[in-house]
Amino acid sequence: GKRVRLAHSGRCGMIDSSPFQMKLAGQHLAGSKDDPMFKLRQKAWDAFADKGLPTKKTETYKYVKLRKLFELDFQAAKAEKRDVKEWIYPECEHSNIVFINGHFEPELSRLPEGVDIQPLSEAIFSFGTFLNNQWMKTVKEETDPFALLNSALFSEGALIYISPNTQLEKPLQLLFVTTEENGMATPRVELFLGKSSEAKLVSRHVGLNKSGLSNLFTNCHLEANAKLSYTQVATENQGWLFDATRAHLKKDARFETQMATAGSETTRFDYQIEVAGEGADCHLNGLWMLKETNEAHVHVLMKHSVPNTTSLQLFKGALDGASRSSFEGKIYVEKEAQKTDSYQMNNNLILSDNAQANSKPNLEIFADDVKASHGSTVGQLDPEELFYLRTRGYSEQEAKTILTKGFLREVLTKIPLASVREKVIRQSDNFL
Repeated sequence: GKRVRLAHSGRCGMIDSSPFQMKLAGQHLAGSKDDPMFKLRQKAWDAFADKGLPTKKTETYKYVKLRKLFELDFQAAKAEKRDVKEWIYPECEHSNIVFINGHFEPELSRLPEGVDIQPLSEAIFSFGTFLNNQWMKTVKEETDPFALLNSALFSEGALIYISPNTQLEKPLQLLFVTTEENGMATPRVELFLGKSSEAKLVSRHVGLNKSGLSNLFTNCHLEANAKLSYTQVATENQGWLFDATRAHLKKDARFETQMATAGSETTRFDYQIEVAGEGADCHLNGLWMLKETNEAHVHVLMKHSVPNTTSLQLFKGALDGASRSSFEGKIYVEKEAQKTDSYQMNNNLILSDNAQANSKPNLEIFADDVKASHGSTVGQLDPEELFYLRTRGYSEQEAKTILTKGFLREVLTKIPLASVREKVIRQSDNFL
């Protein structure tokens, strides 16, 4: 029979025999050697086993409720067919890719012309070299345990190939629906943008159970002068969401994100970006609206490795109730990356006595001719502004909502799709 290496926990190398760990090992053992991606999965599992699950000592998971997560009795979520029309944005009616419980469902998707979209089990034959290279890069360089776990346990992923000089007229929606109680969904997306291609992507996470986990990995490769706008919406996900985005930018490529999350048990967005071609530019924008015991965590590594590149990060969070958030971001500038211009800011608005925001932006710079700055704020609403609005006839709740929307506006207005932007704005109206 098969033998499986269990991931160890902590520095002592002790075997972690928790039910959560054993469930993961069981899922791995259940994989078939007939799977064309079996060897790649095996290498990813070995890398995960070497790294182990995160602990409270893992800096990038320091504020995540790991104990609560590991106590859940997860099962691999099963494929399911269901009507998903209600979750498709109007702009994406004829341009969408549907995942249910982590499984790519081509027959439920509406695939646009001009884009080659294949299940990974087929793409391994037609794009084998590209996928092998991407996997080996993940196995060698990936630092996030749940991203490695995705590489080992993903169900059926999708490859999206946009050929050179192709500009997609309509935005492409990625819909991720998780339906099962205690179900662990593991969707994966490999995205390749050819030279001078252009696309708008929007992901929508719908989690119907507080005990469900979706562990998504999205790998974006942008050739020279490619442009990708990626909107990530997780405002309807009741359970757990770990969303890892990796991007590699070649010469003059541009990558931007707009993230919005609210109302989840716990969401964690992890961005690791390689700005690896001269003239390349990356903008990461995000917002969270948290209340009750909601949690949101963001980790960013922005790596500049060549001269003359730019990046900007702006993340804003509003926290009410007993909610918690954390932001940890690093700008890393290699010795050769002269003339880098990089900026990072995290602003947090605390709306109750029990809410808590943790922020840790930092710089690691080895080049001497760069512009790099960072900052963070954690504050409350201005009493004078609240008082002024009260004198104009607004209730305290209305005044708080107006000021909170004003605080989030800078990020809200960056969401490019009108229907998405309006929906998130409506949620901000009803937030408090």
